[in-house]
Amino acid sequence: MKELLRTTAFACILSTPAFGGTVEFAQASNAVSTRHTEAKRGLLWEEVKGQHTHVTGRVTDVEAAGWILNAAVHIDVEGYNNLSVTCYVEEKYNDEVIERLSKGDRFLCSGYLSNYMILLDTNISLTDSTPSYYR
Repeated sequence: MKELLRTTAFACILSTPAFGGTVEFAQASNAVSTRHTEAKRGLLWEEVKGQHTHVTGRVTDVEAAGWILNAAVHIDVEGYNNLSVTCYVEEKYNDEVIERLSKGDRFLCSGYLSNYMILLDTNISLTDSTPSYYR
């Protein structure tokens, strides 16, 4: 199951359209709200996908870069219940985020909306993220 989820997430990341525009994170979180039907979420997500946004949260995990994907910082978003974000950082930050971040650190992720997934909670992925660190 874990491998299927990784494959699905990877496929979604690769299908991200050309980047452009900026959107508030609140609009992106509304697009994937479970208050909407799956069909409505799909339509709303198409409006924000590929746009730049930023979001702050507490680090829950950091994954090292793999053969294909850059390092990923997982955060629980401040002010939202059951909403997490996976920030795939720019390649030049791969080692830095592993060295600097610990669980519970406050982290600002600034990147491009690429995909979302709803399982037990909702997860939004951002690509080409630029990290900012807080303590």
